[in-house]
Order: sequence, then C-alpha cells, then structure tokens
Amino acid sequence: MCIKLFLVDHDVATPALSKNSKISYNELHGKFGHAHEECVRVMAKRIKLCVTGKVEKCEDCTIGKAKQANISKEVDQASKLGE
Repeated sequence: MCIKLFLVDHDVATPALSKNSKISYNELHGKFGHAHEECVRVMAKRIKLCVTGKVEKCEDCTIGKAKQANISKEVDQASKLGE
C-alpha cells in the first residue's frame, strides 16, 4: 500500500493541540478529513500526538462509501399529449 502524505504546518492546522497531546483516534480521523487509519496514525506520529481510544465505525465514511440505488433507465412514453 502506497501512503502519500502532505506536510502541513500543524501549528496552523491544529492550534489547540500541542506536542505530546492526547487525542482520540475518532476525533483525529475527522480532523484529518476522514483519512485511512494508517494515514491518521502516521500523521499523528509525525506531529507528535498521542492517539488514544479504539477505532470506531465512522458513519460519515459509511455513507460516503455506500452504493447508490439503481435507477431505471426505461422511459415511459406518453400516449396522449401533455401526459
């Protein structure tokens, strides 16, 4: 798996957090734009944050990955004008 990370000035991105701060994984997952678990942990390690808690199911990610319902492509022809 190839992980591509972008360097961000964490003083700007997370002003309320200082080095060695503790933050829950799920909160950090949301702050990092719902990134993959491995990416969240790598980024947290780079900016020296202590990630706590376990990975919980993210409802926003589930909705984003959900398959849309199929839409019928059949067209009903009108039999009368204005129908």
